[in-house]
Amino acid sequence: MRVLCGPRLRAGVGVRLMPVRARSIPALRALLFPSNVSGTSQSSPYGVIEFANPHTNGFPTLGPGNSGWTVIRRVKPLQQTGYYAQFWWSRADGQFQGTDFYAGFHPFPQNALPSGTTHYWEIATEGGDALGYDDNTNPRVVTQNQWYLQAFKLEYNGGAPRMWFYPALPNVSTSSVIRFTCQNGYGSTTPPSPKITIGNSPWMAGYQEERASCHHGEIKIIMAALSEADILSESENMSALVTSAAQSSIWWGKKGFTSIDDLTCDFGTGRSFTRNDASNILTLGEAL
Repeated sequence: MRVLCGPRLRAGVGVRLMPVRARSIPALRALLFPSNVSGTSQSSPYGVIEFANPHTNGFPTLGPGNSGWTVIRRVKPLQQTGYYAQFWWSRADGQFQGTDFYAGFHPFPQNALPSGTTHYWEIATEGGDALGYDDNTNPRVVTQNQWYLQAFKLEYNGGAPRMWFYPALPNVSTSSVIRFTCQNGYGSTTPPSPKITIGNSPWMAGYQEERASCHHGEIKIIMAALSEADILSESENMSALVTSAAQSSIWWGKKGFTSIDDLTCDFGTGRSFTRNDASNILTLGEAL
C-alpha cells in the first residue's frame, strides 16, 4: 500500500516562502498653524487645539496645590504680520480682561502694533507684555524659520506668581531668559470658561487675529515648576520622561503628530485636546 506523506521536494527545488512585510510605523510630524491673513482681521477662520476647563482636570491656574507648572516644546515660528498666539492658559468665552488670570508665551511685534513684521519673544500676563529679565530691556529677538527648543515655567512664589520663559534652550543665562513676577494674589481665582488654547487667541473677534504661525513639534506639560537642571534634562529628550519630577507630574504631551486629530497624550495620561477648526486650516507640517 502506498502511503502519501505530502508533497516531495525535487532536487534543486526549494520551498517558496511568502515575503514578510514590515509593520508600517506612522511618521511623526509637526502641526502646522497658519499665519495671519492681514494682522487686523477679526473674521479670518479660527483654527486651534484646545482643552476646556483644565482647572477641573488637574491643571488649575497655579498648578495642583500651588505646585506650579512647566511647558517644554519645540516650535518653528514662521513670518507673519501682527501678533502671535502660541500658548494660552486663559478665559475663553470671547472676552478679554487683563485682571483675569492668563499666561501665554509667543512672539510679540516690536512696534506693539498689528502692523509689526519683526518680533521679540514675550511672556503675556497680567495685562502686559514682559520682554526681558524683570524688566523690558534687552528684548530677545525672534528669528523666523528656525526651530527653537523652549520652556515656560510658573512658580507659586508665595502667592505672587513668578513666570520664566526660556526661548532658546539650552541657553539659561539671564541675558536669554524672560522673567516676570505678578502681583500677590494673581491667579488665586479661576477666570470664566477657561481653556488651554494653542493656535490663536480666543478673544480675536473683539480685537484681531493672533495666529500661531508655526510648525509646532513635540510638547510636554508638567504639573510642577521644574528646576533648570530638570528642564534641560527633559528638553534633551522630547520622546521620553527623563526626570522623576516629570514622570510623576506629566499632564499631557506629544512626541509628534500622525494626523491633525492625533491629540491624545503620548505619555499615558489619557487626556486629549480637541481641534476647533471648522474651516480645516490646520495641517501637518514638517517631519520631526
